[in-house]
Amino acid sequence: MYGREELSMKPVPAKICFIISSAAVLFLMVTSDRVVPLVTCLGVVVLLALLIAKSKDPLFLTDPRSVFSNQRYLFVSLLIGGVLGITSYITWINSAAIQQFAAFLGIPAKLIVAPLLLVCILAAIPCVATLLFDFAATVKNDYKEAPCLVSSGRPAFSAGRSFAIVAVLYLVGISSMIRANYAYGDDRWRAFEGLRNWENFSRFLNNSLSTLIHTSLHITDITPLTQGLAILIVALAGVLLLYVVYGRKTFSLWELVALLPLAINPYFLHCFSFKFDSPFMALSILAAVAPLLLRNSTPWKYVLAIVLGMLVLCTTYQASCGIFPMAVVLLCFRMWAQNKPGKEILHFLASSVAGFGIGLGIFRLILMLPFTDDYVSSSLPPIGEFFPTLCNNFARYISLILSDHTTVSLAVILLLVIAFWVAACIASVQKKLPTLCLAVLTTILMFLLCFGPFPAFEIPSFDARSMYGFAGAMVTLLGISTAEELQPVALRIPAVVIAWMFFVFSFVYGNALDAQKEYANFRLSQVLCDLNHMEEFLGDEPVTIQFDGAIGQAPLVTQMAAKYPVLDRIIFDPFTGYYKTQGIIKYYGLRNAVEDSSIDLTTLDLPLVKDTMYHALYSDGEHVLIEFK
Repeated sequence: MYGREELSMKPVPAKICFIISSAAVLFLMVTSDRVVPLVTCLGVVVLLALLIAKSKDPLFLTDPRSVFSNQRYLFVSLLIGGVLGITSYITWINSAAIQQFAAFLGIPAKLIVAPLLLVCILAAIPCVATLLFDFAATVKNDYKEAPCLVSSGRPAFSAGRSFAIVAVLYLVGISSMIRANYAYGDDRWRAFEGLRNWENFSRFLNNSLSTLIHTSLHITDITPLTQGLAILIVALAGVLLLYVVYGRKTFSLWELVALLPLAINPYFLHCFSFKFDSPFMALSILAAVAPLLLRNSTPWKYVLAIVLGMLVLCTTYQASCGIFPMAVVLLCFRMWAQNKPGKEILHFLASSVAGFGIGLGIFRLILMLPFTDDYVSSSLPPIGEFFPTLCNNFARYISLILSDHTTVSLAVILLLVIAFWVAACIASVQKKLPTLCLAVLTTILMFLLCFGPFPAFEIPSFDARSMYGFAGAMVTLLGISTAEELQPVALRIPAVVIAWMFFVFSFVYGNALDAQKEYANFRLSQVLCDLNHMEEFLGDEPVTIQFDGAIGQAPLVTQMAAKYPVLDRIIFDPFTGYYKTQGIIKYYGLRNAVEDSSIDLTTLDLPLVKDTMYHALYSDGEHVLIEFK
């Protein structure tokens, strides 16, 4: 892979350069000035330095200047360094220690932080560029050697064409959502306030990437660009998944259709609803799949790729944590079924487990900011309560899956599972009974892993958007296994049917969003019309207002939810949280209206001034309570 001219004549200086550059990358990844992350980061630098010093791999002997012969690596390295630098700047500019040091010197903190980070970004270039150069070369060589689909007269599509086809299918699938243009959840306050605040859930990469996408620290609504980016990212992840599972670079139409549930499923459609978040949710799926491209490389490169992938995943959207281990379990089973040597399977499994564990460990010790409240908690239960908590959380997930899906869709998924077992027996060169037993075990393990580490948390996320590891990734992995070209047509039907059912649901969901938006606008217009005629808002004195109650779902959405129960969990009252009072005041510029969270107007005996079919208005001249019915 490396020619003689690429090897440095002085390996020790090259290794020192790489160690310093690696240390700069790790420093840029630190997200707080707490002692534990800093000490852990220092320990990782020391350990990495020892490994590099003793390594005989040509990568660490490569002269970094040879990597820069291709300016694309230099540009991408600067871009990655800049992304990390944005997060680091936010971290250190708010550090109490930096603030005190700056006050002691009598200069602004940014004059300390900015030059230091600029040096780190430049110092990180050799490490990042060298890794990009080596990883890209490895993937290119692996791709060149990959076979094409041997098909009996049926069309086979290249990886590039497959990507385009899948992207178009995904775009059509969410077209009704794009048309609805529904401001969903956090989208409302992000659009108005322009704030990112993803660091609350340790999604630091979202902050940095959004800054680059919006070219500003103040983000604005750029729909449908963000959802378009999400489509392209998930389509790429899907094609890479086919390439990894099949070990070839051309695919049939059956196999491409089986990829639909990866993005077009009720749970990930919920993710698409978040205009600002959707590209990063999609990126987490790509980060879970991309490391598998290095599975045929040397163990340390594969482990390093997994570590980097897990760090990207955990700093974008942690709900994708189950995708990588599920894919590894499936690949191990396929390797066994193809009679690959046991040593090779164990090495692949051990490397995968090591990389996954190290990646999550680094995230938790260096990057993650602990988060605990009534909504979710990243804390683990006490040892004595761990197993009961795990069982209870799994029971809750299973209950939600059963209540979210229709009887027909659950039946088709069950048929898909059975088709996977039969397909495994047909494709395997091993004996049928052991193959069937391992196929059943593989399915069970994949289900146990599909939610990632969430079931082990004290308060995991049970939101629909956190559960696409099941209806998206697991169903897709089973689907592409049964839709494989060598399988009988009958076994491919469940994968195609569930893909079609999810595809149809995507239009139902988009139209339901449009109906909810129209209903919410109607209800709010009724209120605004009445407020417009109240004397309280015609003067100059501030008036404290508060919205209470709920409008609930639109009648049409309620009717749809009777057929598609998951709608009850992914379409809800828009007048909640930020948008309930503060958002309405700002969005519609209510004259003289202010919010006072220290006062609960429902406890005051305010006179009723107007009562309608949809709402009631109470006012004493200084306070106005709007009560939705």
